[in-house]
Amino acid sequence: MKLQHAVSALSQLPTLLMHYGIPTSEVISAQYDATIENVNVRVCLLHPESLSKIGIPHSEVVQGENDYSWTSYHIVKHGISFVANGPAIAPEYVEAYAMPF
Repeated sequence: MKLQHAVSALSQLPTLLMHYGIPTSEVISAQYDATIENVNVRVCLLHPESLSKIGIPHSEVVQGENDYSWTSYHIVKHGISFVANGPAIAPEYVEAYAMPF
């Protein structure tokens, strides 16, 4: 049943994006994810600003490998988890030209 709901949510995604004024070019990926509680679809957007068109996103600082960190923004709307990540912040001891991205 979860997969059936996910397929339905994915089929409605273009209409939802248009409703909120988010171009489809903002979507990095849209995937079925059975690990998210109460939500079966995760949509990754390119810019965090797009999430503010949907509502007020929750934010969380994520600590990555080699002391890099970034802010992850997410909001659940229409049974879909919309996610976007802010720019990575390098640790103070890394030169800007040495960043891996």
